[in-house]
Amino acid sequence: LDQVEHFYVPPDCQNDKNNQAGRKPLRVMVEDFLDTFQTKHKVLLLQGDAGTGKTTFTQLMERWLWQDFKNKKIVPVRIELRRLSAEEAKSCVSAALGGDAEVQKLRMLGLPFVFIFDSYD
Repeated sequence: LDQVEHFYVPPDCQNDKNNQAGRKPLRVMVEDFLDTFQTKHKVLLLQGDAGTGKTTFTQLMERWLWQDFKNKKIVPVRIELRRLSAEEAKSCVSAALGGDAEVQKLRMLGLPFVFIFDSYD
């Protein structure tokens, strides 16, 4: 991922596909979302054609959130849905966090979680 980040060309995005004037770097848009997600927004859907860098962005986003954990205090949980069957997907959040006991421990800390689901096709 270090080499990928070195060559990564960050994409731009917009809130509305009909509003080209509202384009921003994707990372800025996601950071704006994260700054307000606890009070305003709950879901951010990132869409794009195959090969446009959505998976790479989610990998880097997870990394960036861990690197900035001291400041933001957000726990990123990235789950690749393509690796799961429909049945496994139902319990993937608990499993990704290490099971129900670990989820309870993390909840007691009062930290917000950001669930990053990749390959939602």
